[in-house]
Formats: sequence, C-alpha cells, structure tokens
Amino acid sequence: MMVMKHGEIHLNEQCKYGLGKPRSSSELRTFLKNLLDKKPKKVIDYNKLFIMISFIGLVIEAASSVLNLVSTHVFVSERTKHMAAVIFYITCIIVTVAMIISSALAIKESVNNKKLIQDSSETSGKKNSNESIKRNRLIKRQADIQISENSLTIISQLMWIVVSVTSLTMLFTVGNNPTLDQLSLFLSVTAPFLGILSCVLRLVDANISRKTGNSEKQKRQARSFTILCAVILAFEVIHCNCHILEAISLGGRMHDLYNYQNTAVLCLELVTVLVFIVAFFIEKYIDSKAEKEHDSGVNSHHSGSLDDASITSTESQLSIQGC
Repeated sequence: MMVMKHGEIHLNEQCKYGLGKPRSSSELRTFLKNLLDKKPKKVIDYNKLFIMISFIGLVIEAASSVLNLVSTHVFVSERTKHMAAVIFYITCIIVTVAMIISSALAIKESVNNKKLIQDSSETSGKKNSNESIKRNRLIKRQADIQISENSLTIISQLMWIVVSVTSLTMLFTVGNNPTLDQLSLFLSVTAPFLGILSCVLRLVDANISRKTGNSEKQKRQARSFTILCAVILAFEVIHCNCHILEAISLGGRMHDLYNYQNTAVLCLELVTVLVFIVAFFIEKYIDSKAEKEHDSGVNSHHSGSLDDASITSTESQLSIQGC
C-alpha cells in the first residue's frame, strides 16, 4: 500500500476507511491537486512584530515632539499639556506592554528552537557533516543572542513602564516628589542604554540570519532586516542622547515633559523619528517589490511543471500499487 504525506494527510487512510480511489483520472488529479495546494501553518515573525510595535511607538513619539515644539513657540494652556501628558503616557504603557509580550513569546520560541537543535544533534550523532555541525552551532549561538536581545528589551520596557506610571502618579496626585523624580531620572537614563545594547544584538542576530537562511527569500529578508536594524541602532544612539538631555534638564520630572523647551534637542529628536519612519516605508517597499519579482519568477518557472510532475508521479504510483 502506497503512503503519500502532504499536510499530515495519508492516502492509505483514504483506502482504509473505504473511500477507495477516485472514480476517474480527473477526480484523482483534483484530489491530489488539493493535497499539494495545502499550505503549512504560518508562524509569527517576531522581527517584523518588533519593527511594527517600534514603528507605532515612534509615531507616538513624533506626535509628542510636534506638540512640544509647538508649545515652545505658541501658548498652550497647562490643562492641554496635562491632558496630552496623560494620553501620551497611557498610550506608551499600552505599546510597551505589547512589546514585552512580543519579546517574551520570542524568547520562548528561541528556547524551543535551541532545544530542537540540541535534540537533533544528539539524535544524529556522528552522521552530521562538518557543515551541518557548524550551522547548528551558529543557530544555537543565534538563539542565545535572541534570548539576550529580547531580555534586554523586556527590562528596558519595564523601566519605561515605571517611568510612565510614576509620571501619571505625579500628574494625578502628589505633584513633584523628590524620590519619584530621582527614580524617573535614573530609569530615563538607563533604559535608552539597554535599548542600544538590544539593538546591537539584533543587528548581530540579523547578520547571522543571512548565513543560516534556508531559502533565498529568507536570506533576502535577513539582508533588508540587517539594514533596518543598522538604521534603528543609529536612531537609538541619537534618541538615547536626546532622552538623557531631556531627563537631566527636567531633573527627572518627566510628567512636565511638555515644559521642556530646548528647540535644538526637540528638532533633532523629531528629525530622527521621521528618518526612521521614512526608512521603515522604504524598506517595506523594497522588500515587497523584491518579493513580488521573486514570486512571479518562481511561479512562471514552476507552476506548470512542478504540480503536474507531482500529480503525474503520484498517479503512476497509485495505478501500479493501487489501494
């Protein structure tokens, strides 16, 4: 009895339960075509999710910087500033929580991938070639880097949550509090540094993906993500300096962020955010264009020959072996 696996469906099971062979060749071809067209379950790309959440956060930062610049040259009431600060910090908490969840899930996936590689290496033993052993070591190293980068992201995001919560607390209740001010100052200076370290590791991670990709598409995506990570790293370095200057100037009173009136720093912060947003859209455009060209080339080359060859081969085996 012949068994053909495709999407966890077995042809011998069709025979076993009395379904038998299709009545005609056309029905058989339709049946096999449906099996071959089944697609595997999609997995979450945590790199893309990280970029998307970062993009949303930067749009919020850009809007905040614009309001801050406007308030330095045009009169804006304290009530409006108060409301804007509340909305800003609540929105930041939501985005930050989303980033923490994404990073935690990414760590879980990296741990599972590392365990699978270890189990595979132990099972294969000496059968693996030197190239395979090197690749497995590279993937293990990449998994360790991914765990570290996402751990740093979680820690830095938790720090920003504390800054946001303390700022909201001072906005609604106690006003200026020296202890909370010092805590906000420390976290506002430390969190950006952790963000830079995380971006450095993400750049190394993306560079490794260029070598470990299983297909040309994966390698191309890794190349574009490497470039975007380099842009993010440059942005983080500049943004980090802006945050530190802002936090020191305010003395940790982050709830008064719309009273910060250093035009040069605010303009630099806004420009870097806008540059990242532009780079994000350019990368998406280039990647989608390259993917369309790749898919059209693959489809034109394989659409007729691959499916027909698979179906014809399976038909011939079924006709010889039967059910």
